[in-house]
Amino acid sequence: MNDKRKTKAQLIAELTSLRQDFAVVQKREDQLQVAKSIGQYHAEETLQESEDRWLLALSGSNLGVWDWNLKTNEVFFSSRCKTMLGFGEDEIGTTFNEWSDRVHLEDLPRVMQAVEEHLARKTEFYETEYRMRCKDGSYKWILGRGQALRDAEGNVVRMVGSHADITTRKQTETSLREQQDLFRTIMDNGPAVAYLKDETGRYTYMNKPLADYLHRMTGDARWEEKTDVDVWPDQAEQRRAHDRAVLASNRAITVEETTTYRGSVTHWLSLKFPLYLPSGQRLLAGMSVDITALKRTEAWLEGLVATT
Repeated sequence: MNDKRKTKAQLIAELTSLRQDFAVVQKREDQLQVAKSIGQYHAEETLQESEDRWLLALSGSNLGVWDWNLKTNEVFFSSRCKTMLGFGEDEIGTTFNEWSDRVHLEDLPRVMQAVEEHLARKTEFYETEYRMRCKDGSYKWILGRGQALRDAEGNVVRMVGSHADITTRKQTETSLREQQDLFRTIMDNGPAVAYLKDETGRYTYMNKPLADYLHRMTGDARWEEKTDVDVWPDQAEQRRAHDRAVLASNRAITVEETTTYRGSVTHWLSLKFPLYLPSGQRLLAGMSVDITALKRTEAWLEGLVATT
């Protein structure tokens, strides 16, 4: 009888112990669940902070963002992508044609080729410049950049990228190109020969009259990287002395110089001066006018005076 009561007591003790163990386990599970919830909260908070920083960075960079789903052919366009072209949030949908139909017809084949080459792994990144039509019918220059995202099998599933409005830069480039063309037209059709040299004496620019003159003299149309020793060795030292005087004083000088071709001497009145590029590099600029006829007239007058 005592043994049976002992056994019951033991069973009760074991049951009590199990209940206590269960309570401990339950408490630990509750604690783990709380910890997971806290961890998830912090993770979500960190993700939100990361997204906030990303959006702030995009806002500061003035970039539009797009996300092309190649499986559905749908495209997400950020608000900036739309306002960049003068559209409201609800005025551009999510189809691929919303983008392709607005690319300038002259640019579209080149742009699509760049996209296809990137999707075919021929380029590491997609990057191209093109014109897009705005709401008012005008066009803006866009710098499009992007990169394909692939699944485990290497298939392209998405392509994500950005749009940047580079209209001002392109207008500046066009204006600069027009100014360069105007400068070249004036220099190539003026009465003077003109040139630029670096501080070692190598030519970095010649206008057409000078290049044509040297071609007639030497039979060689190439002048890039050449010096006066290469072009007219007999007069090189005289010319270099004048160049050194300009560079040493950092001031303009006017001198008379000569060239000889097939026994005929040509006299030049040369203006030489230092020229600084925006980079800070100093060049020597020169313009020379053929005064041979004037020198002959002076010589004739001097001879006439001498005989009277």
